[in-house]
Amino acid sequence: SHVPLVVYASFTHAHSSSSSSSRNTSASKKTMSAIVFSIGGNALAHFKPVNAITSATSITATQTQLIAIEQTTKGNAQSGATLHHFSHSKPSLVTRSFTPERVTSLASAAPFVIAGGVSGVCFVWDEDDGVLAAAPRCHHRKVNTVAFSPDGALFATGGDDAVVHVWSLAHVLACGAEATPTEAAPLVTF
Repeated sequence: SHVPLVVYASFTHAHSSSSSSSRNTSASKKTMSAIVFSIGGNALAHFKPVNAITSATSITATQTQLIAIEQTTKGNAQSGATLHHFSHSKPSLVTRSFTPERVTSLASAAPFVIAGGVSGVCFVWDEDDGVLAAAPRCHHRKVNTVAFSPDGALFATGGDDAVVHVWSLAHVLACGAEATPTEAAPLVTF
């Protein structure tokens, strides 16, 4: 069953300095720490400083993993996103998933993770192996929010096109992860 979780994450800067005969240098390294709680208040996992992530724009958790999104850039342009999957049982990086565009929202319901993109595409991954399972076009413009139903069978999306859709996860997964976004049909539109 789907148990609500709360994630607390913080970022810290660790400073290191070195000196040589010719110059003194100082470097700053940003790290993330996170704790995943059940709604009852029990800590399920504690992640010590993680150097793999320097800035997360969205963080979510399932019963087995913490997932953090880090936007990637090429030069001065936003070019995509990296999803870092961490295990609760051994708080270490399990796998990474990538998107070809910037991600604006994130939701999870084991064993799937959904991220909404700036083009209107939603990316659906299997959290166990990080493999992209589907990439339907959910909106004509940016996806602002995604959320799962309590049982994980449905998910809702809201976009810049001023529309809210409710989707069947099973139907979206049947569409697959083709090279181009597929047009899956929502169950309900508001």
